[in-house]
Amino acid sequence: MPTTIRLKGGGIAAMRTVGLADTGALVSHDYVTVQTSGGTTQQETLQDAVFNVYTAATYHREGNVSVQGMADVEIVNLTPSVGTVAEDGGITRLSSGILKLLIKNSIITLSLNLDLTDKTEEVDQPAVYVSTVAGSLAEHLSDAVDSRIDNTMTMNTNGKIYSTQDHSTPSYVRNINLWCADIDLTCISPWNSRNSNKRAGTLITPRHVLNAAHYPLSNGDTIRFIEADGTVHTRTIAGTTNHPDYSPHYPDLRLYTLDSDLPAAITPCTVMPADWNEYLVNNSDNRPAALLLDQEEKALVADLRTNSAFNFPTDADRMIFSESLISGDSGNPGFLIVNGELVLVTVWTYGGAGSGTPVSDNIADLNAMIATTDAQAGVSTGYTVTEADFSAFPNYS
Repeated sequence: MPTTIRLKGGGIAAMRTVGLADTGALVSHDYVTVQTSGGTTQQETLQDAVFNVYTAATYHREGNVSVQGMADVEIVNLTPSVGTVAEDGGITRLSSGILKLLIKNSIITLSLNLDLTDKTEEVDQPAVYVSTVAGSLAEHLSDAVDSRIDNTMTMNTNGKIYSTQDHSTPSYVRNINLWCADIDLTCISPWNSRNSNKRAGTLITPRHVLNAAHYPLSNGDTIRFIEADGTVHTRTIAGTTNHPDYSPHYPDLRLYTLDSDLPAAITPCTVMPADWNEYLVNNSDNRPAALLLDQEEKALVADLRTNSAFNFPTDADRMIFSESLISGDSGNPGFLIVNGELVLVTVWTYGGAGSGTPVSDNIADLNAMIATTDAQAGVSTGYTVTEADFSAFPNYS
C-alpha cells in the first residue's frame, strides 16, 4: 500500500530536478551511488595462462529528495517495497526497482520516479596476460630459452652456431658461446651443393630431409650435416617429392631421400605432434619462446603464435637474438625446445617474424611422402617421422 510522509527540510543541490514553471515549485533528487560488488581486478587461470581480469562493478542509487517552492508538502510513496522516504527526505532502498513518488500539497501534485534499479558498469577492459601456469608446456618452452639467455649476451658472440664456417675446406667449428650450445643441433644442414648456405634442409629421419617446396633441392644435389665435434657428413639426394597438394605457396613442404643413412651422431629432430593444441592453448598471450634458424646459421629467438607462425619477441633478453627473416632464409626451420631436444614446427615460406606450413597438420602426408621418395630412390627405409611427446605436460582438451 502507498505510504505518506510530511517532508521536512529542503534545498539540496540536485542531480535531477522536476519543476512546474507556473508555480515555481522544484523537486530535486540528490543521487548517491552505492557499489554493491565488482569493480575489482583479480587473477584468474585460463587453461595454461594466468590473467588479470577486471570484474565490472554493480551499483544502485539512493540519496535524498528535497522540495523548494511548496509549503506543507506530503510525499506519497506508491512503491514502498522498493524504498522508503524519511521525514528529512532521505531515501532508503529496499529492493531493485523504480521508486514512484507523489509530491503534493493542497494546491499542486508532482510525480517523481526515482531509478533505484541494480545496474552493472559498462566497461570494455580485456583480460591482461600475467604469466604461464606453473608446470605447463608453455612455461617449459619459455624457460628452455629464457634460462639460457641474459642481457650480457650479444648476437655476434652468442648467436652464431659456428665460430668457424668454411664451406670450401670444409670446416665447421661450433661456437662454444652459443646461447643454446648444449642443445643437439646436428639435424640442421649448413650447406648444399645447389646454393651453398641457402635452400636449407632439416633431418627428420636418419635418411630424410625436409625443406620448402618453393625453394627446392634436386636429385643429385649433395647436402652436409655436421657432428657436434665438427665431423662433416655429406650425402647425395636420391629421391624428391613435394607435398601432394602443393600449389605455391601451400602446403610448402618438400621431402628428400638421401643415398644412405646419416650416422647416430647426427640426430633427426622430432616434429610438432598433431595434438599440440591440447597442450598449448593461449600461445598468443603466453608467448612461448622458440628457436629459429636463418641462412647464416644464427640461432634466433621468437615467440610462438600458432603451429605455423611466430611473433617478434617483446622480452628484452629475447630481443637480443631477434632478426627479421629475409629472402634466402626460406626452408630453414623453426623449432621448440622440449626437454632439451628440438621439435620442428615449420620451415620458412614467409619472412618477417617467420611462418610456413604447419608440420603438425601434415604428419600422415609426410609419412606418405617418405614412401614416395623412397620408391623414387629405389629403397624402402620403413622410416616415419617421430612426433614429439607432450604427454608429461597438462592436457587442456
